[in-house]
Amino acid sequence: MHCRWFYSVILLTLVAAGCRKLGPVDLVDDGPTIAIASNSTPIDGAFGTEDIDSSRLFPPVESKVLGQLIVGGSVYDGPAQHHEASLARAIFFDRNAPIVLNSVTVGYKTLDAGNVSIDDVPLVPNQKRLPLAGAAVDTVLGVQYSLVNKDGVGGRGFQFIGGHTYQWKISGFGTFSSNVASPALLHIDSPGPNDSVSLSHNLRVRWTGGGNAIRILISQVQAGVRTRALVRLRLNSNQGGTVIPPALLQILRNERSALFTFSSEDTTTTTASGYPDQIRVTTSTTHNLLLSIRP
Repeated sequence: MHCRWFYSVILLTLVAAGCRKLGPVDLVDDGPTIAIASNSTPIDGAFGTEDIDSSRLFPPVESKVLGQLIVGGSVYDGPAQHHEASLARAIFFDRNAPIVLNSVTVGYKTLDAGNVSIDDVPLVPNQKRLPLAGAAVDTVLGVQYSLVNKDGVGGRGFQFIGGHTYQWKISGFGTFSSNVASPALLHIDSPGPNDSVSLSHNLRVRWTGGGNAIRILISQVQAGVRTRALVRLRLNSNQGGTVIPPALLQILRNERSALFTFSSEDTTTTTASGYPDQIRVTTSTTHNLLLSIRP
């Protein structure tokens, strides 16, 4: 019996990293219609969190808004592996201090925001570093503020809570505070970390939680860590599941395993009297699955 969340027509535009662009793919199944399109290329670099998230448990940052407040929770499941992490990061780029490489702006210096806290837990100031091609050492952009807790260690005990309203406070830009609600914790119910993905069959995915939209990132892995994104998808409605078709899965034909990252975020923008640019306030919940690949 077909479940209601199996989609009847999936209009898919796929851009494979390092491969040619594929045209739209129409697939038919029973159920309502939904469109899935590839996301824009993640920004990362100066805007990313890889410098404080070396395990890459959190999805790439996909915004160039110069002021960013991020709070997220992430789960990683693989064969004989389970990790949980929480992250809070605040960074404020200075548009008047760009970093230019070969006539291309690759980032900006950052501004000191004074004391930054989330739910009255102070974030730790640390240096934001940007690795540049051909440079012997990283470029220091300035200060960022962060809390990172992995498997209950670090981050001053900070732990992400789904369905919770967080309050940010910042002292360096006048009197600034912002409240933002987090989506319900996203959990992938099926497949599980001991399952494999068949390239010749639909991959039917079911989940609980999440917000209004779901993002899916399929990546190459090395030692279980994301190395290169191959497919980026977005479901504009959350119906508790989706079908990833064989036509899309063929991008994995040379892989023994792949990391499937499912995430959901709530985002708003705000301003502060002492900061000239918009501030993007994001809460996100993520579930990563390391799955083996078979024909």
